Amino acid sequence: MRVVLMMWIGLELGCAASLPAPVPAESDVARGVRFGEVTLASLEAGRALFLERCAMCHEAPAVKSNTPERWEVEVARMYERAGLDEAQRGLVLRYLQTFARD
Repeated sequence: MRVVLMMWIGLELGCAASLPAPVPAESDVARGVRFGEVTLASLEAGRALFLERCAMCHEAPAVKSNTPERWEVEVARMYERAGLDEAQRGLVLRYLQTFARD
């Protein structure tokens, strides 16, 4: 039983690290402020919108698949198709830029 539990914990931790859309934590806010006003709540809202709206038409891409600058281009290109207003666009963009690859 102990071995099974340890394997399950390892699987859970391994999967969490490779999520296409990381779950924000308070420690992520400091990284995101370089892209504008960011709070934990705004990062959570941006993630929820990203997963909900971007997955309407296609599989949501991994957040680390783009740089912050490339996410700006992609969001500008896709936000109307996703039915996002300007405020929602900003939430999604700041979330993506916060977790983008460097």
